[in-house]
Amino acid sequence: MSQSPISQRFPRLSPALMFPLVLLSLVILPASSGAQEKPSPEKSLVRVNATLQSYNFLRPWEKSAPTPRRGLGAVLSGKRVLVTAELIVNSTYIELEHPSTGEKTPAKILGRDYEANLALLGPVDEKSTIMDDLVPLELDTSIKPKDTVEVWQIEDNGDGVTTSVDILRAAVNQYFIDSAVFLVYQAVGSLQARANSFTLPVIKDGKLGGMLLSYNAKEQISQVLAGPIIKAFLDDLKDGDYQGFPTLGIAFEQTLDDQLRRFAKIDEKDGGVFVTSVAKDSSAEK
Repeated sequence: MSQSPISQRFPRLSPALMFPLVLLSLVILPASSGAQEKPSPEKSLVRVNATLQSYNFLRPWEKSAPTPRRGLGAVLSGKRVLVTAELIVNSTYIELEHPSTGEKTPAKILGRDYEANLALLGPVDEKSTIMDDLVPLELDTSIKPKDTVEVWQIEDNGDGVTTSVDILRAAVNQYFIDSAVFLVYQAVGSLQARANSFTLPVIKDGKLGGMLLSYNAKEQISQVLAGPIIKAFLDDLKDGDYQGFPTLGIAFEQTLDDQLRRFAKIDEKDGGVFVTSVAKDSSAEK
């Protein structure tokens, strides 16, 4: 029986040869299609440009002259950008800038908490493609003393800069508002100032672990806003009804003075604090 021209050009493969080819295709194809780009300073950060105009406290109907402020924001899922609230306080205009192409788009505030010094931004135009090629960061809340983490920055030309710092301790300290204290990490390591270094993400194993609050160049000590505070802020925003962080609502003094301890009738006891005031409608009053 004669073979057709097609069968002559492409001879039939035996089942023994076909099975390895099918298996090879199953192994190779998912690996190539499922590969994802890893987070990096160039792919997981955006520049945030803000125009600030604060109020005149002597003439509340007037505002001071506009001033620019520039920082970096951490890209999150859903085209969201996390920054410190200090970056956008009293802002009249905010825009997001692509780190490599320089493309810009106006931004809006999705949520903010000045006590926690956190703000969440997003493009005004929901169809904006400025962040389509960027890689969102996941959150990490496991930073602890003796960990080595990275501080990410971006050069003017779009190149990423990574600096390693060591976590010294975890403490409770002020963030942006004097009356609010939260968990903070203290880190040691030399950082170089960049053009947009107002807000710097702190990264652990490729995930967002905090935001840099301040840096003492002389002592090379950094204060880092902790990851658990970021998580609580983002979780509270999910339902659209942001409640903020609870506070007890009291002011108190330490009972170190012997006369004060006798006045409070606690001189025969150890420790204790003296409550000086209770805020109206606070948790303590209720």
